Amino acid sequence: SRLLGITLTERNNGDADDVPMAGFPHHAIDSHLPKLIRSGLRVAICEQTEDADNSSGKVVDRDVVEVVTPGVSFHDQLLTPKQSNFLAAVHFGTGRNKGTIGFAFIDATTGEFSVTEAPEEQLTDLIQTVAPSEVILDKRQADRLQAQLREIPFTVTEQEDWVFKYDFAYQTLLEHFDTHSLKGFGVDDMGLGVVAAGAALYYLGETQQGT
Repeated sequence: SRLLGITLTERNNGDADDVPMAGFPHHAIDSHLPKLIRSGLRVAICEQTEDADNSSGKVVDRDVVEVVTPGVSFHDQLLTPKQSNFLAAVHFGTGRNKGTIGFAFIDATTGEFSVTEAPEEQLTDLIQTVAPSEVILDKRQADRLQAQLREIPFTVTEQEDWVFKYDFAYQTLLEHFDTHSLKGFGVDDMGLGVVAAGAALYYLGETQQGT
């Protein structure tokens, strides 16, 4: 309501507490979606998944078909011609890898996908070079990102720690590229980088409902 300048209403549906609501016609999404995304929000887009004629009088089924985020969008209204829209992932090393980061970035609209490892003090330079619209990281490491970057000009999205597990990330990459190993990509020795890359690819897949 506040971001879009539209009326805030409410409904109680028989409950004790009123539920605040704000909405707009679906055909107005092209003008409202950019405002929401540029404010750093993630927007779930739901669509009807069955024919109303076959609903037998019950509420028509609907489902989330896409999640639009600052770093993941296929909508022309949110993209700048000749300028990449990167989603980045950062993974801070621990133990013997302390002081090193895994860094991956991907542009969903072009397929550009890169990964590297670097000393932690180079994170600011990497961020400034890539200029991502959104950065994902393990929610347990959020404070470390804040400490590294005093001013963060992008959306930070925290993810569950299991998304940043090496085995999960490695398997995510194998399944996507339909290969038995990552040796052909020259990243086998980048443990932290593989974690960041796998996390970025998983997040991308989740926003597009697995497609």
